[in-house]
This record gives sequence, structure tokens and C-alpha cells, in this order.
Amino acid sequence: LRDPQKKGRFAYEIWDEPGIEYMPQVNALYKAFGDRFPDISLELTRESYAGGGLEDVADIWAVGLTKFKSKYTQDIQKRGDKVWLYANQWHGLDRQVTDTRAIGWALWKYNLNGYLLWGINRWPGDPWTTVSAKKTDHYKRATFVYPHPTTGEIVPSLRLEFFREGLEDMLLLRAVEK
Repeated sequence: LRDPQKKGRFAYEIWDEPGIEYMPQVNALYKAFGDRFPDISLELTRESYAGGGLEDVADIWAVGLTKFKSKYTQDIQKRGDKVWLYANQWHGLDRQVTDTRAIGWALWKYNLNGYLLWGINRWPGDPWTTVSAKKTDHYKRATFVYPHPTTGEIVPSLRLEFFREGLEDMLLLRAVEK
């Protein structure tokens, strides 16, 4: 078995949100990559697949909010793997910024190891003028920073500030627990 405690600080995701029908291929790819690069942690965006053998090949489980269960999380952590929350809808443009701050609280409450962000600055066009109300626009969930319209320098969003404050809340709550 792989020892996640000896892993480096780099994690790699080979297959994003694989369907259950692809588990044999996912298992083979993750095993082959892990055998070739044993110091790289492997992250998988899906809930555990009981009996699928993935417990031996993934080190980090990025669990979507709709599939998140605390007992499941505890089982993963007991075997030494890490669990990250994967809830990109919490920091979307169409959500209250307090939802973004709540990410840190969820990490603390369920003793999670991290949070998966799939993007921080994805825009189809000019972010200062592009507006869309379509639910399928995933860029609404990847909008933590903007390019300044004249200088191109990075401008943080209010969502980024609330995300940072939520992480600070989590660290404070963990320190109080100790």
C-alpha cells in the first residue's frame, strides 16, 4: 500500500469526475502513474468506490458537496488518505459571499484537509463587460481574480477575500480546539 504521509507537496489529478463505468480504467491509470511517480499524491474527484480498488491508488479524495457524508469522510481519513471538499458552487458569482466564507467553516466542522478549486480566473471574453444568466456558464465558479482593465494586474474579488477569511476562521477554530 502507498503511504500518503511520505508524499510531497504536489498532487495530480489524472481523471476529473470519472463515472463508475470507467473505474477499471481509472484504477489502471492511477496505479501505473503512482508506481512510476511514487512521491506525487494522486487526487480523485469522486466519492469512494467500494470494492473498486481505488483505495490503494488515490491519496486525496475531492468529494463533491452532493456526495459528501461525514461517516464516509471519517472512513477515508482512518485509512490515512486526505479528504478535500469540492463545492465550487459555493463561490460562484450567483451566490452570496457568505457562502464562500462558509467553505472554511465546513472544512473545520468535518475536519477536512483541503478544498479543491478548479479555477480562479476563467472568463470567456472581457470579465468587466461579459454578463450571462445561463446556469451552464461554469466561469461563474472560477472568478476569484480579474485582470485590471488597463494595467492587466490581478485584482482580487470580494469572493476571494471572503474565502481567505473563511480559511482564517478555520485555522482559528482548529487552534481553539487544541
